[in-house]
Amino acid sequence: MTGIKAAVDETTYTPLVAQAQQADADVLFILQPAQVLVTVFEDMGRLGYDPMVALPYTCFHDDFLEMVGSAGDGAVCAVPFDLEDEALSELVEIMDEYGPDDWKLTYVAGNSYLAAKALIQALESIEGEITRPAILEAMRTLVFEHPMLPGPVDFASATGHAIMKAAKMGLYYIYELDDGELVKASPDPVDTLG
Repeated sequence: MTGIKAAVDETTYTPLVAQAQQADADVLFILQPAQVLVTVFEDMGRLGYDPMVALPYTCFHDDFLEMVGSAGDGAVCAVPFDLEDEALSELVEIMDEYGPDDWKLTYVAGNSYLAAKALIQALESIEGEITRPAILEAMRTLVFEHPMLPGPVDFASATGHAIMKAAKMGLYYIYELDDGELVKASPDPVDTLG
C-alpha cells in the first residue's frame, strides 16, 4: 500500500490526486475540512479517477452534504450507530425539549448521547461512594449495550478504534454519499477491500 502525505494549501490538490492515481491507490482516506473535500472530489472528477474514498464523521453535517452534492457520490463514512434507528427517538425528544431551536441530528449529537448513557450506566453500577477511582473502575468493567449500537462496547479493550476494521467486524454502520444524501451502503463497500 502506498501512502502519500502532504501539507499543502487548497489550491494544490490536483497534483496530489494525480499522484494517488498514478500510484494506483484503490482507497483514499481524506481527513480534511469540507471545503477541501469538495476540491478533491472535483479534482478526481476532472482526472477521471474513481477510488473508494473514506471520510471522517464530518460527512454527517448538512453543510458538507450541500457543498459536496453529487461530486462525492460513492464516498463512504462510518459511524458506530444507525442514524435511522428508532432508538434515536429518545435523543430527538431530549434535544427538541432542551436543545437549541436549530439543533441537527449528527454523529456528534448521537455519539454524545451514547457517551452520556454509558456514563449513567457506569455510575449506576457503583456500590458505595462515587469517587474518581470508582468511576474509572466502573467504566473499565462496563460492557455498554444500547439499541442504537450494533453490538456491545467494551471500554477495557481497544477493539473498534480503527473505523474500517471495526466496520468489517460489524461494529460500525457504513453510509455512502449519493447525490448529496447519506444512505446506508449496500452491499457493504468494506467487503470489497478484502
